[in-house]
Amino acid sequence: MSPIRRSPFTAVLFVVALCAPPALAAPEPAIKLTPQQRQASGLVIESVRAGTDKASGGASRAQLLPGRVVVPNDRRDVMLAGVSGRVEAALANPGDSVKAGQPLLRLYSAEVLGLQRAYLAAVGASALAGKRLARDEALFADGIIAESRVQDSRDQAAQAAAALQEQRQLLQLAGMGKAAIETLRTAADLTGRVSLLAPRAGIVLEQAAAVGSHVESGSVLLQLAASDLQWVELQATREQLAGLAIGDGVEVVGCNAQGKVIAAGGQLDAASQTALVRATFNSAASCLVPGQFVQLALVPAAAPAGSVRVSAEAVVQRAGKDYVFVEEAEGLRPVPIKVLRRQGDVTLISGISAGTRVAAKGIAALKGSWMGLGAAAAGNE
Repeated sequence: MSPIRRSPFTAVLFVVALCAPPALAAPEPAIKLTPQQRQASGLVIESVRAGTDKASGGASRAQLLPGRVVVPNDRRDVMLAGVSGRVEAALANPGDSVKAGQPLLRLYSAEVLGLQRAYLAAVGASALAGKRLARDEALFADGIIAESRVQDSRDQAAQAAAALQEQRQLLQLAGMGKAAIETLRTAADLTGRVSLLAPRAGIVLEQAAAVGSHVESGSVLLQLAASDLQWVELQATREQLAGLAIGDGVEVVGCNAQGKVIAAGGQLDAASQTALVRATFNSAASCLVPGQFVQLALVPAAAPAGSVRVSAEAVVQRAGKDYVFVEEAEGLRPVPIKVLRRQGDVTLISGISAGTRVAAKGIAALKGSWMGLGAAAAGNE
């Protein structure tokens, strides 16, 4: 049996067929409704507007919600007493703005005296161990002592250095700064007073210990809030949540402070059926004070270029994809679109152009016909 021979022209057609791009999916067939069906279903056709159309949204439709200024956890410092003692002086008052390293409170404690004595003893022991090690290393170099003796001196010097570091850290925990610790040289330098310093610039929120009162180790003395960042937290209903998204702008009514939404939604409160919305403000918002009640205007972020706005009811789903019904001469055709964001009764989409006429309300009959259900479906057979 002779082999089948193909002409060069046939081979070229075969290669072209392999390299051709896949055919595009056929558009959905248009759905026809009679005037009576349109009227019975309450069908409403609207022309979509551009996403940047101010008449469709923006600052003029900003939601107003009450909130409270709070301090983020990583911007709040709770200062504790490192030792027991008596509050001798308060060097800053609640509401004061302070700088990093500024003294806030002075404490007198007999425990600090004991820690300072132990520190001076550790300083002397470490210095003595260092001299002993230097002497033994010189003797070992001259061949006078064994290496085991030098190793023993090294171990003792390391232990003395570790003990000194421990005593230094205990003094720091008690409230003494590094500079004050370095000034301790002799017993004449001992003092029972320690000053608590601000760990960073901020605002004194609360002074928990009164002047003259006795405090135990671990007691809360005062709280400090950093001034570089603040939050406003508010509660929003499910309907209000639908009109905002992370990244939306926020403005404080009566205050030239602008921020943005960084958290929205999550678990609903069982009692109020509201969810937390959190907005962040930088240090420029000087008119915001921790604990202050304010009113926020939530302004949706700018719409992407080329996006359009449709009624929330206009968007339907099928097989995990979003569609709108576009009015054409043949009828109403399901057209796939991409939902960019949902904002209350308005949905921002891409995939169709501004001015396109779509079914905005009363689309139950259309959807039923599309799914092959109802009288409308029978009319399209």
